[in-house]
Amino acid sequence: GIKFSGGEEVAGPTPFPTREPTASPSVSPTPVPTDSEYRGETGLELMMTASPKLTLRVQTPEELVGAKSNPNSTPQEIAAEFVMFDDELQIPAQDPRFIERYALAVFYYSNGGCSGDWITTTNWMRKAQDHCGNWYGVTCDLQGRVTELAMGENYITGKIPIEFGQFQELSTLDLSNNRMGGTIPPEALAMSSLFTLRLMNNDFSGEFPFVELIQKAPLLSKFLWLLRSCPPDPLSSGYSC
Repeated sequence: GIKFSGGEEVAGPTPFPTREPTASPSVSPTPVPTDSEYRGETGLELMMTASPKLTLRVQTPEELVGAKSNPNSTPQEIAAEFVMFDDELQIPAQDPRFIERYALAVFYYSNGGCSGDWITTTNWMRKAQDHCGNWYGVTCDLQGRVTELAMGENYITGKIPIEFGQFQELSTLDLSNNRMGGTIPPEALAMSSLFTLRLMNNDFSGEFPFVELIQKAPLLSKFLWLLRSCPPDPLSSGYSC
């Protein structure tokens, strides 16, 4: 500006502004992954965390394509192909329902559902149908999280899948009166909301994982003392008490 003092004109500031920087960024931003790429990479990572390493023998999602038609595929690989590529719902990987749908698919393919052993398979593995309230025996809450799996007296075979540990909102698990066997992995029942567990009249072996579940299933642990009052070797009676 100009300042007047004593009748004399005083010149304003003379220095020119400094030059604007002319150099442009040297490195272009890395491309943002597409939705399908993010879903594939994140989804595979989640499924590999949920399942034992040897049951998902792939490094990229694309290797899952064709698993259902490959006689050497594991149930986990077939289930992963279903939720990743075949499933028309295409649930985002960051949605907890993604990994729960995968766990249900593993249960179907590894416990006699696919081979036709189950008495009732109503709507299971329907590609365009939500499992909540549609797949036989599956009940969910208002957020679409699995809260009950009622599969008693349905001729379920095989072992309890370790992937069941992904049902963190599950309060009731009924696998009673079936043809299941093997030991009971504590990871499969390490659910923070599990309150009711029915395993009677099966062919399980080994000892019930009392100690592990007392630590990992806080609600269920309050009632595990009832199982400890059963006769010796409670597995012989299928945990019916």
